[in-house]
Amino acid sequence: MPPFVSAHRGAQYLAPENTLWAYRHAFAYGADTVEVDVRTSRDGVLFSLHDDTVDRTTDGEGAAATKTWAELSRLDAADFAPWAGGPYAGTRIPRLEEVLELAASVGGGVELDMKFVLDYPGLVRLVEQYGLTEHSYYAASGLGATGLRALDPDIRFIHNLSGSETPEDLHAQTAQSTVFGSRLDRFTAGNIAAIHDGCMLVVPHTYDEGPEVEAAQWELGRAIGIDGAQTDQPDVIRARQAAVDPRRRLPTQLVRGDGDTRVCLVNAFNRLGLPFLGLRWNGGEVRTGIDGCVDLPDDPAALQPRFDGSGALFPTRWSGA
Repeated sequence: MPPFVSAHRGAQYLAPENTLWAYRHAFAYGADTVEVDVRTSRDGVLFSLHDDTVDRTTDGEGAAATKTWAELSRLDAADFAPWAGGPYAGTRIPRLEEVLELAASVGGGVELDMKFVLDYPGLVRLVEQYGLTEHSYYAASGLGATGLRALDPDIRFIHNLSGSETPEDLHAQTAQSTVFGSRLDRFTAGNIAAIHDGCMLVVPHTYDEGPEVEAAQWELGRAIGIDGAQTDQPDVIRARQAAVDPRRRLPTQLVRGDGDTRVCLVNAFNRLGLPFLGLRWNGGEVRTGIDGCVDLPDDPAALQPRFDGSGALFPTRWSGA
């Protein structure tokens, strides 16, 4: 099977973390799942935010759990470096329903990292409502996993290695967990073999050493037998996959946007826009915006724009779509 890719907080080097833009871009580059940090507002709304407070990533202050959804929904979720004042300014914190709807619309899944959840039955029902139970994973173990499985026996879990487990421990854990994660350096040939003997997936982090070496971490992991990875850069990982197997490059398409001269570069499978990429026509060049779209100086049919491709993406030409 192709390598499994989960986007950590979305494609957070292309858009602000844990926002719908980050999740859209991750799926546009073919991620199988997106990792979502789930929290509960003071009035019971489930939403996506990593930190306990809103200070680091928004223009607000204070503990997220003490705020109502009305308060949270007014915050700018792109008010931090390098995004502040840029094209994502004004992006909002997404409700969990919005992320689930996006995942369901493209046939993807979600990886649920439950930072602060008060209503576990409500969370499980919401995932079921969007038909994502078989495509999603919960970061839970012990009594938490037992309680969730009592709510739905089909729930799948991620077990994050502590580094102290023996191969025998991990093989036993395959009766409870479908995916095994954590730092790449906590995986050895022996415990990878034990997890595979239990017919489960090894999907560690590849971002432990930072973005500059994440692709090297991916290749190191693949060399020792991992089945995929959780990544900060699904676009970079897609390009590395394609370097080994050109069939892993994603097909693209140029389609009309809103307006006579607007054209959008999209993933041909799920029609999600591909941002910050160059289009050419008759000697001219322009870059796509955050939605993968751009306004041309004339009708696309007259200009015949093209995308020359990248390591992760196949080229495409205007086809009149």
